Amino acid sequence: MRFVEIILENSTAKEAKLYNAARKAYQNPEIGITIQNKAAYHVIRDCAGITTKYLVHYVFGCYADPFVELK
Repeated sequence: MRFVEIILENSTAKEAKLYNAARKAYQNPEIGITIQNKAAYHVIRDCAGITTKYLVHYVFGCYADPFVELK
């Protein structure tokens, strides 16, 4: 996880700050909201799961020269 944290912390992309919120939403989609339709629970959880898996790749791609900048 340390590699993921370094990529996200050093990024200037505003989307990099979504990782922790997405991880919390994946663990418990009902945090801070009331879900009236149970299908929405699964949609929120699935979207948060996809975000946690893809976000690091997206942020890494936002670096102009990632290996030089992360060094």
